Amino acid sequence: MASKRFYVYLIKRLNGTPLYVGKGQGRRAYQHKTSTANVRLRRIYARDGDLPIQILREDLTDREAKRLEKKFIRRIGRADLKTGPLCNLTEGGDGMDKYSHSEATRKKLSEAHIGMRHSEETILQMTAVRIGKKHSKESRLKISAALKGRTFSKEARLNMSLGHRAARLARMGGSAHG
Repeated sequence: MASKRFYVYLIKRLNGTPLYVGKGQGRRAYQHKTSTANVRLRRIYARDGDLPIQILREDLTDREAKRLEKKFIRRIGRADLKTGPLCNLTEGGDGMDKYSHSEATRKKLSEAHIGMRHSEETILQMTAVRIGKKHSKESRLKISAALKGRTFSKEARLNMSLGHRAARLARMGGSAHG
């Protein structure tokens, strides 16, 4: 039997106008102030601080919560569609899964990220998350197909060789520098 730990919530503006409908579990309804991909909602939180949150329905399965979230969004209406006041970016039910940026937004995002580099700390954190995880067979086949036919410069091959040699020595307890 499906777990009934989900709920549907409504975030309101300070004047009581509906602002955002969501589905969640645990503390999700209260995390938008510090963690949301919705720029409009983030700006309103930054300007107004704490906003009233109303739990509309609780003790729902994931499926029931998704269905009700969609129903409330449709009934109240979305601002981007000019059907109501909500700043939801999708019809609900799937989070941001069905949202996609416009071509112009994708171009702006791409240009904004040119030349950006992750810090050493971020690289270490991303590496730590992957440790012990393996790609599925399907993923391995896709990666293999994408890498087939790739050629490397003489310098790149030398660097890879030295890196592999140093790693092998480190595993054996030796040093790459003699």
